[in-house]
Amino acid sequence: MRLLHIPLLLGCFGLAVAADPPTVTVVDISQGGNVVAADAINDAGDVVGYLEIPGGPHAVLLRDGGMIDLTLAPEFVHSRALSINGAGQIVGYGRRANNTAHAFLWSREGELLDIHPPSAAISWATAINDRGDVVVNSYEASSGLVVGLWKDGNLIPLGPGEGTAINRQGLVVGTSLWKHGKTTALAGEGRATAVNDFGEVVRFYTDFTLGELFLQRFPRNERTILPPLPGDTLAVAYGIDRHGRVVGASLFCEFECNTPQTRAVYWQDGVPVPLPPLLPYGYCLARGINDVGEIVGACANFCDASQCYFESRAVLWRIE
Repeated sequence: MRLLHIPLLLGCFGLAVAADPPTVTVVDISQGGNVVAADAINDAGDVVGYLEIPGGPHAVLLRDGGMIDLTLAPEFVHSRALSINGAGQIVGYGRRANNTAHAFLWSREGELLDIHPPSAAISWATAINDRGDVVVNSYEASSGLVVGLWKDGNLIPLGPGEGTAINRQGLVVGTSLWKHGKTTALAGEGRATAVNDFGEVVRFYTDFTLGELFLQRFPRNERTILPPLPGDTLAVAYGIDRHGRVVGASLFCEFECNTPQTRAVYWQDGVPVPLPPLLPYGYCLARGINDVGEIVGACANFCDASQCYFESRAVLWRIE
């Protein structure tokens, strides 16, 4: 395991800074290069990520310095774990060789529950809150892409669209906002990617290359723009903690952005702070953050707006 301690001096970028700049520790948690990316972390420090096996990903859990295989039935050749809650429950999906997929829930004890909607062609679970409520997306032959809430053993339909995150109060965010049977459309095109327990929602307009990233507070509708780092052209975000710190990446793109320069960042009060790369891998992407200042993601020889490639390694950053 390799450690780097790098103080982040925002003043070098011409930005206002506090008297005591934060220090970030970057840790290689790839288990010798086997775990290529980490997607989420809970407050206990449990991390979900994946190995790269022939043809696709294989879900794993990193706990207490070791790696636990998140196994599925043999018919599911690939898997991905996307979210973990405070109780250690994990959600994601398994995919068959014919590309059909089922949403799954893993308990802390390793028990596996298939939460695939019976009428769906494919399904995947993207988020779970501390109450055990799960966001389940599926594709239905009759109605297309729909989102549901798996709660207390029952799947509650929410409506058309896709859900990406949920907070403790049951607010589901994605292509719309859903709560207690009510759907709130998002103004303009785009979607929400993360939400915390205070109802702060990270969202962007249009698409990654044309949109504006910002933090929106409901129901007051206050907004804080989340800009890229100075000199970069766009930003993406995937997680937010209870303190309003947002994590993602800042990218420099030219033309069609086929070869972006991607740097992992977190935003504090709307100011982007670069996260140090895991050398010698120069490009990084932050995917999740817990409430104690631990961030997970990946560093590699190349990253785009959603994934890292070519010798990618799972990474943990600690804000101190």
